[in-house]
Amino acid sequence: MRVVSIINQKGGCGKTTTAINLAAVLARSGARTLLVDMDPQSHCAAGLGVPESGIEHGVAELLLGDLERPLDLQSHLWEIGTNLHLLPSTVQLAMLEAPYGPLASRLDRDRRLSRLLAWWRESFDWCIVDCPPTIGLLTFNALMASDLVLVPVETGYFSLKGAEKQIQTIGALVERRQQPIPFYLLPTLVDESKPLSRDVLAALSSRFSEHLLPVVVHNHEVLREAASFGQAVTEYAPGSDAEVDFQVLAQWLEAWRIETNDAVEASGQAMLGMPPQPLIEPPMPTHSVDFPSVVQADSALAQVSIDVSGAAIAAGMNVPPPFNRAADLAARLRALAERARNGDARSQAPIPQGFGAQTPAETQSLGASKGEQR
Repeated sequence: MRVVSIINQKGGCGKTTTAINLAAVLARSGARTLLVDMDPQSHCAAGLGVPESGIEHGVAELLLGDLERPLDLQSHLWEIGTNLHLLPSTVQLAMLEAPYGPLASRLDRDRRLSRLLAWWRESFDWCIVDCPPTIGLLTFNALMASDLVLVPVETGYFSLKGAEKQIQTIGALVERRQQPIPFYLLPTLVDESKPLSRDVLAALSSRFSEHLLPVVVHNHEVLREAASFGQAVTEYAPGSDAEVDFQVLAQWLEAWRIETNDAVEASGQAMLGMPPQPLIEPPMPTHSVDFPSVVQADSALAQVSIDVSGAAIAAGMNVPPPFNRAADLAARLRALAERARNGDARSQAPIPQGFGAQTPAETQSLGASKGEQR
């Protein structure tokens, strides 16, 4: 299982929306996906139609519980749909990281989530963690458990300052953990028709080129509508442009997973006392005039070739001289989305009927319902 944390201490950046819909798209692709809500506001449950009154146990109880014994999946997780399970939060989570609270007094206070997820690593392919909009013990727990960190960045002026703070925070944790944590900025609420949105994309590309994803999430009204109905976009608006944005993001994650498989194997060898192999860095997108024309992916994902002028014409955009980095990035992302819309997006199997939250008591055994591991 790979753990991906969605982190930003700035609210309104699409953090929970990204966590919910990325998890749903991964699940629809066939990946066994766990969504963990580390935000005391419990927005993941609300966004997936889980009634707050029905949540008896959440992540807080598990973080404070006995982590020496195996944990029962059925008694703690909500089955939202095929391949998608939710570990919800409760208001009790807010009390955990108080200065003299029950979590702060633990010797392993920043590794409780890592120990919790260790019990479920063979049951899932992906774990998406939605973090609170604060930097405290809950967020540090998520960072310590992560294989990858995504930082949603709204394409507004104040988002640039927020991105800088997130990079500083992650850098400080890397020093404590003494192990690299790859992290990337994900532009959200993007609207290329607005000059400010284009300018922020250009600024992000210029200042954080090594950490900027070649993927964006556009400002889709359908995402807000889906949340209000307690559904992921895969259920509320399948085939929509909003769903395609998250399909492209999921494809990038799958490519990243393949690229870093050797690093995970090296970590396992080190645990067994074997000499570690050189760490393979995750794919680093570059943003310059020589933006790579091919995105490498699994054999199941065809190579994506993008021509700048062709993509711009197809998208109805102009790319006048001098070179406009933001427009180029937007054109390429539109080309990725068009490819997903006309290709892989249509090859995905539809979600079976019955999508919707099931209580832990109603959830069937994962081993019986999910079949063999992928």
